[in-house]
Amino acid sequence: MKKKYCYYGASLLPAFVCWLAGCTDEFLPSPAVQTELKEFALEEAQEYFRSEAEKEGVRSRGESEVKALSPGDFVPDWDGAVGSSSNGLACYDVPIEADYRYKAVYAEERHGTVSAEQVSVYQKLIIVKDVKSERMSQYILTLIPSKAYDARYGSSVCGRFITRSDKGGFSGVAVYSCVYSAYTARVDTYKDGVKREGVFLLDGMERGVSDAKADYARSLVSSLQILRGRRPLSRGEYDGDYYVDYTYDDTYDEIYDGGWFDEIVVTPDPVWDGVGADGLTNDEWMSSTTPDSTVDPSPEDGTSNETDDVTTSDDGGNQPQAPEEPDVQLSGFNASELQKVKSAITSLQQRLPELKLDALKIEKGITVGYAGVNNGVILLSDKFFGPTDLSTKVGYAIPSPNDQVAILWHEIYHWQNNHNASTKLYGVSTFMPSYVPPEIEEKIKEELKEWVPGIDSVLLEECYKNEITIDSVKSIEFYINELETYGKEKELYPDSFVSDGYRMEREFKIWSYEQHIEAEKNNKTNGE
Repeated sequence: MKKKYCYYGASLLPAFVCWLAGCTDEFLPSPAVQTELKEFALEEAQEYFRSEAEKEGVRSRGESEVKALSPGDFVPDWDGAVGSSSNGLACYDVPIEADYRYKAVYAEERHGTVSAEQVSVYQKLIIVKDVKSERMSQYILTLIPSKAYDARYGSSVCGRFITRSDKGGFSGVAVYSCVYSAYTARVDTYKDGVKREGVFLLDGMERGVSDAKADYARSLVSSLQILRGRRPLSRGEYDGDYYVDYTYDDTYDEIYDGGWFDEIVVTPDPVWDGVGADGLTNDEWMSSTTPDSTVDPSPEDGTSNETDDVTTSDDGGNQPQAPEEPDVQLSGFNASELQKVKSAITSLQQRLPELKLDALKIEKGITVGYAGVNNGVILLSDKFFGPTDLSTKVGYAIPSPNDQVAILWHEIYHWQNNHNASTKLYGVSTFMPSYVPPEIEEKIKEELKEWVPGIDSVLLEECYKNEITIDSVKSIEFYINELETYGKEKELYPDSFVSDGYRMEREFKIWSYEQHIEAEKNNKTNGE
């Protein structure tokens, strides 16, 4: 009978909630796909894992000590380990079997209606070695796929994503967490196997994590919630070295637990001096709470794409270090809103380090749509943070964190380029667009159905024609400025970056502004 080690992972300080997620035995790769690396023997990885476990002590925690997203007891499947290497980093992806299974809930907006979609969450052990320095680290890798990716690949998600090689077309969020301290080490987002954004929180041996980096990490996972289900691990005889005859009960008691992911990105405590209530000196406390992993498993200058070639981050190079906070004046926001604005600013700086934001003023205010510029001040409306009732919901997508970044950049571009065209409306001769893209027609009709529940088809067509008919316009300069800004925005923040809801709304506005320009031209042609 095969014997396997069983270790407990993810003990953590009582004040923190663990940033780990679920697991399943369904994704275990076949032993036939196991690969081993010349520069990093599998036995070396196993020995490192065992030595780290011995430092922690092999013991099982009580239920009260198992935090919301802990994997609980887990068993590495070394027979399924897959090796990969690139850019001086060698790594083994090791399937695990664990006590807890997790699911993620995405909140999405479609045609103005909020829907919650559930996906499975997948987890495995990662052991990475910096070949040059010979330093090693280990992580729990949590993969939270998009709804479409999960539906297509299901239990093979973990096997398709190889840390230092092919990502299997993965779309979703990847989170690397320290195995024992449970600190969040890295958060990445992927689209079709290509990393879009990411941040590493544990630089070298330093404990400090800047607020900017922590906010940026939270912004990448802010739209997710989790479900937890437990699968008890039934052990057989324990001979002092091994647990044998383990089986899993495939029944699950699923409960909502853990809250929003952006609120449980776990980072080290700030450095302090003195002797604490536990009797530890500063040096002793520092040693006992230092993160157990410091090798970055997926640095931006070494990300592998679908063909295992090295690619860079979207900005064309290495991810910059967290920039200094700009002198931006923020006012009128509650605590939750303020965090979202700061996260958006941080994301802008990470992506566009040369962006000058000093002297920028951003306030909570009343404006049409999500945001606007008034007298040199950027105003963010309630819609920027998510509509709260039907009157503000219909016609506007609920912004994701990425949408908020694109929206804020849009207004900053107006601010920097002094786009101050008049927004006063004046009448023109009635203009009916000659062509409406099917997707936009569907959007308008779906919104009308929400405004008028139970509307019949005849009235719907009448209202639709009224909606697309133009009989007043703003200045041509206003529309030209908007089209220019949306064009630049789409270059920096393409459709793959934003949510489907915001993408559709952006396309609608571009089409609408083009039609208003045509209406003005038509008005002049008719001599009015």
